[in-house]
Amino acid sequence: MLDVTETDTEVDVRIRLPAGTKRAELHISLEDATGTNLWRNEWSEYTTGGEVRAVVGATLRVQPVSWTTALLVGTLRGSVDPRECSFAVSAAASGESCLHISLAKGAAGMWNGLLLDVLNAPDPRGGSAEAAGPTEQELLETMALHLTELPVQLRCAWRCCDLARRGQAIALVTQALPQVAEAMRHHTGSAAMQVAGCGLLASLPLERNELCRGAEP
Repeated sequence: MLDVTETDTEVDVRIRLPAGTKRAELHISLEDATGTNLWRNEWSEYTTGGEVRAVVGATLRVQPVSWTTALLVGTLRGSVDPRECSFAVSAAASGESCLHISLAKGAAGMWNGLLLDVLNAPDPRGGSAEAAGPTEQELLETMALHLTELPVQLRCAWRCCDLARRGQAIALVTQALPQVAEAMRHHTGSAAMQVAGCGLLASLPLERNELCRGAEP
């Protein structure tokens, strides 16, 4: 989920993160055309006579460190004041995490959007059902990117079940459990989603399922 609000002077961005994501598991960068990371206060070159010049064409990127694709990446629609840009990760009692990015505009005016170009998320509805390798990692990423799309969540959950039953990519499927649980909570009215989630739990070896550890035989 991406929520963007703006005024004449700033842009606020909120991004729902994959279930259980911690700050250390995220790569978050705001770079100018030369690769200078503006989050790290490396903007002395923009300072002239005590004033900071606006940075034009900065690239914003948000990506879990273990992912092959980004949650968000692209060139900002307007200039920014690097001194007043910040971000923070917050977690709700439910376990959901959210990234909040605040961008100070380098010049007053509306952007009417955040990025000039946006990276398209992988489409889980394409490709062969028997695909392996990188597609398995994309499966996990797709579940996080398309939480509100029930058909996508169902396809991904059953694909995980299939992998678990065949003993393939068990470690990766285990990582998918929190995301499947979030999909079950989000789609409580869908019996199919609840069945798919329970099917995944039943398909995993007990030693891989933390929910089952310590349970009475």
